[in-house]
Amino acid sequence: MSARFYIKPAESAAVATLQQQLGLPRFMATTLVARGITGPQDAREFLEPSLDRDWLNPYDIPGMQDVVDVLERAIRQQQRILVFGDFDLDGLSATTVLTRGLRTMGADIIPFVPRRSMEGYGITEAAIERCMLHKPDVLVTVDCGISCRDEVKVLQRRGVEVLITDHHEPAELVPEGVPLCDPKLEEDNSCGMLAGVGVALMCVQALGSRFGQPHLWREMTDLATLGTIADLMPMTGANRALVADGVQRMNEKPRPAISALLASAGAGDKPIAANALSFSIIPRLNAAGRMGDAQLALDLLLCDDFEEATRLAIELENVNDQRRTIEAELVEIASMQAEEIYTGQRALVVSGVGWHEGVKGIVASRLVRTYGVPVLLFTIDEDGQARGSGRSVGQVNLFKAIESCADLLTRFGGHEAAVGVTLPAVNLAEFTRRLCAYMDELPADNFHPRIDIDAVVDLSDLSLENVKALDAMAPFGQENTSPVFLAQDVMLSRCRAVGADKNHFSCFLTNGRDEVAGIMFHCSDIDMLMKCSCIVNVAFELQVDEWRGRETVKAMIDYLEPAAPCAAMQEWLDPETSAFVDKLYATSDAELAADEAVTAEEEELAEIEREANRESWATKAAQDPQALRTEIVKAFIGESPLLPAQLEVLDCLERGESVLAVMATGRGKSLIFQVHAAMRALAYGEASLFVYPLRALISDQAFHLREALEPFGVVAEVLTGETNPEERRRIMAGLADGSVDIVATTPE
Repeated sequence: MSARFYIKPAESAAVATLQQQLGLPRFMATTLVARGITGPQDAREFLEPSLDRDWLNPYDIPGMQDVVDVLERAIRQQQRILVFGDFDLDGLSATTVLTRGLRTMGADIIPFVPRRSMEGYGITEAAIERCMLHKPDVLVTVDCGISCRDEVKVLQRRGVEVLITDHHEPAELVPEGVPLCDPKLEEDNSCGMLAGVGVALMCVQALGSRFGQPHLWREMTDLATLGTIADLMPMTGANRALVADGVQRMNEKPRPAISALLASAGAGDKPIAANALSFSIIPRLNAAGRMGDAQLALDLLLCDDFEEATRLAIELENVNDQRRTIEAELVEIASMQAEEIYTGQRALVVSGVGWHEGVKGIVASRLVRTYGVPVLLFTIDEDGQARGSGRSVGQVNLFKAIESCADLLTRFGGHEAAVGVTLPAVNLAEFTRRLCAYMDELPADNFHPRIDIDAVVDLSDLSLENVKALDAMAPFGQENTSPVFLAQDVMLSRCRAVGADKNHFSCFLTNGRDEVAGIMFHCSDIDMLMKCSCIVNVAFELQVDEWRGRETVKAMIDYLEPAAPCAAMQEWLDPETSAFVDKLYATSDAELAADEAVTAEEEELAEIEREANRESWATKAAQDPQALRTEIVKAFIGESPLLPAQLEVLDCLERGESVLAVMATGRGKSLIFQVHAAMRALAYGEASLFVYPLRALISDQAFHLREALEPFGVVAEVLTGETNPEERRRIMAGLADGSVDIVATTPE
């Protein structure tokens, strides 16, 4: 489904001021202004986050004083304190931070997280029974508890003093008669953007001052960073300063648990960035909770011995592999069901008995990308309840849609983009009918994803130095997302399907003068894009890739679509030229692939044919090399004969003699080594390397080389200093396994 680009407005005078006074690339200055940072001083403060300047007073949180008073008394009286957390990473990191902080102050501490599959979320009767085995005097919650009024009463009746620290919205079931510490108890509280771990860190800060350790909390910003990012907190103000400090700590002095996790994720040999944590450490720590028991992740975060941390990280990696396997299986099963039931409706509901709880949301997101409509995925339990996760698309408010069916539901929650729903399984059919009817009343535009563009860029601006400057805008996250840029009227070149499943689209964006490597992950339209020859508009984020010490710019493509031609230009074009321009600016999928609609089966047959051609010509090379040479020459220059000098040089080379040929420009030097290389490839399976003095000389040569030699099954590639790491690895692997015959390169 097509998306809508929304280019954020940015006042040009403010952009120019930031460029001049701060020395910023134009696209970076434009991004700051588009996000409301218009003055040089505000920009300087934003680009230099500081805990000393931006962190807040713990006592600004309602109830902090009461909670800290009880904890101080409990520590001094050596009462046993149980820290009750949650099984997601915010809860795990909050449990870790408060446990470590209280232990350092001499407390008798028991860290505790419920088991998702057996005990459920928050304080439940099953969790209470296991808590009581530890005989706690005081129970303090982190990242949960603000809606557990009845369960808190049970704990009180059993002689446990209860303290609540949380960051969620209070509802009707707020506990009564106990200390409550939650910034959302007060409207517009300055600490309202904190995650559960941020509140826990402030507890340690406030309590540490009473035990002569006022800076203890600063040693745990790395742990607080994990929960803050994982819980998608706004990356502004105090959170931004916290995460910047935490990431710096991870890079400069990583604790054993962090080092072990980075190593297991294959990211231990380079600096880590905040947004990279979402793809490395965070999914692994969340995997334990998703799979039913988060204790393994908690043990790792509390571990200070590197050998033990490494063992736990390896064990956690195995759990994450299990999560991936279950996710892949559920994707396959749910996709099959979706194919059967999807007939164009505006919402998709799939369900199955016993589907794994921990991966429902991830799988729903995959189906949203495939079908372009909101998706809800339910697992039906033995008790007859269907428990589901939903993900939305475009501007559709999924929470309101679910709310319209509230009379059918047992419970529901969430927000515009993601929901959780529980209902009796017998209501699923009626729920689906009413949900689709609700969606049918919405405007069609609501279902089109809107891509917010921070700045329009020219490819010539995307130098390594300019792209590196964007690092100053990090850490990225909610409300400070990684900037998205738009390159207009560019072409795609060197398109390839990459990855183990060939589902990632690799290409270069070019305007005919400049080019930037790009990749689009999990690309559903990859077959069509491989054949795209029209002008496109491309939305992407930017990053710097490093491979063997060489850094290159990479565009991480979010979306691309055919560009529309200029109406004024079309008015004065003659009909013939207009037809040419129309083809360049294809406007529909049908036009885009009209000339080259190739099915997967046809592509496979073509590959088989290429291999057969290669085998046939290799046989010809052994039986009649002279005839083969004639055919190769014909492929390059048709029926024209070779010059005497060319013939003489080729004869010398075929006899294995070293030869020096000096020829004027345009007299056919390239033809000599191209023909010889093709002969060596077919006769002996040998690869050849063509070294050109300049990159500019390669492109045209490579095009004609590939075009001429494709019928013989001979493969030619280009490898220069601008080749991105992924392409470089692919070409080097091809040289090693014999699937690449000729490489055109430069001295660099």
